[in-house]
Amino acid sequence: MNNETNGEENRTQESWLSSVARIYGTWHLAITAMQSAAWAAFVYWNASGESVAWADAVQTAGEKSWPAIPAFFITSAMVLAAIQKGGRMVLTFMDERRKRIEKAMSEARAEAYAEWTEWNRRRMDAEKRGERFDEPPPSLNGR
Repeated sequence: MNNETNGEENRTQESWLSSVARIYGTWHLAITAMQSAAWAAFVYWNASGESVAWADAVQTAGEKSWPAIPAFFITSAMVLAAIQKGGRMVLTFMDERRKRIEKAMSEARAEAYAEWTEWNRRRMDAEKRGERFDEPPPSLNGR
């Protein structure tokens, strides 16, 4: 049962990551286009002071912009990969944290159960002997 639950959680995590990839995958091209447009505008602005004709400035900007587009594509792909890796790391951290918390809670429950069992045993022994039992339950004596 536990393995099925973990498998289901892993599928949920993977589907979440793949949805992140789908969402950011479409943005990947948009980011690349925006980076390319900004670079082209910068190069055009820089080249427009060197040439007199508007067409020459556009041509110069285009010629100087094309070599940078693969770098923009790679940069935005690296950002997407970093988001996916970061998401996977966060999910792994949260899963390990959840497991530690569950383990601590089950240990605390087991300890509380043992305390109550021992208290009840002492109470029943006192009752069998006909003695008065004044000891408060474990939850009321500060534990």
